[in-house]
Amino acid sequence: MISHIYGEIAHRGEGFVVVDVGGMGYEVNVTKPTMQELIGKKEKVKLYTYLNVREDALNLYGFTSAGELEIFKLLISVTRIGPQIALNILSQIKIEELAFAIIHEDEKVLTRISGIGTKNAKRLIHALY
Repeated sequence: MISHIYGEIAHRGEGFVVVDVGGMGYEVNVTKPTMQELIGKKEKVKLYTYLNVREDALNLYGFTSAGELEIFKLLISVTRIGPQIALNILSQIKIEELAFAIIHEDEKVLTRISGIGTKNAKRLIHALY
């Protein structure tokens, strides 16, 4: 398991960065808020990571805080919420707003997130509250 990665941003793409660690580039999928934090960084960065192992791919997901990583892990523990959907959720809503919507069982807030329909909103509320 890769728990974090520390290096320089070598490249930025749509939804990912390449982190150069000792001459090896790691492609790390990131949320929009994380991407915004990394724009213009000249010094080395540390990303807390989650490695998703699939039959046909290894995908690395990175976050600037351990707390955001924990929320990501919590989201992917919900049935039918995979890493890409979780990343999408964290890209479109602040963690505080997400928590508020779940605590108050507000499906409308959750269904405004692209990729989250009524069923997934209900799953999120029931699994996380």
